[in-house]
Amino acid sequence: MEMEIDLLYSKSVTTINILVLSLLLILSVSIYYLSGKKINTLNALVIFSMYLPIIVTFFYSPTSYSVSPKSIAINKVIGIIKVQKNDIVSLKEINPQDLGSFTRKFASGGLFGYYGLFNSEKEGNIRVYCGTLDTNLVLIKLKSGKKILVSPYHIGKFIDLCGENTPDSRGFNQ
Repeated sequence: MEMEIDLLYSKSVTTINILVLSLLLILSVSIYYLSGKKINTLNALVIFSMYLPIIVTFFYSPTSYSVSPKSIAINKVIGIIKVQKNDIVSLKEINPQDLGSFTRKFASGGLFGYYGLFNSEKEGNIRVYCGTLDTNLVLIKLKSGKKILVSPYHIGKFIDLCGENTPDSRGFNQ
């Protein structure tokens, strides 16, 4: 049976989302009024170009995690990233300090969450699919050497579910 677990979103992510969307709305209304309440092709193109990166960012954002007996799924607005449990070497709760300094390589750093490729001073390259980087962090290391960081709302439940039905009956949290 598959169990879905929500992401934990930080207050800063919520604040960034509200500010960016409010600013876009204000700019769109301003363009409309400054153009004499007429939308011509140029104005429409400007407004569209302001919204396009936000729309793309939204579609790539993670929304929840699903844990089944054989896999962990990272659910995004569009698409799912699946990790087979038998490909996992370790899975453990970590503190932000365990990562050291954290920089974006190709990622969103707060708009609709934190996701993409980040570089950690202590862990190297990490694929991040989180709603926060402050708490409830789980680092998943794969046999391929890839690392994935997630932020489930119910961290204990997530770790317990991930450890079920694994080749090692003790689970991953060793």
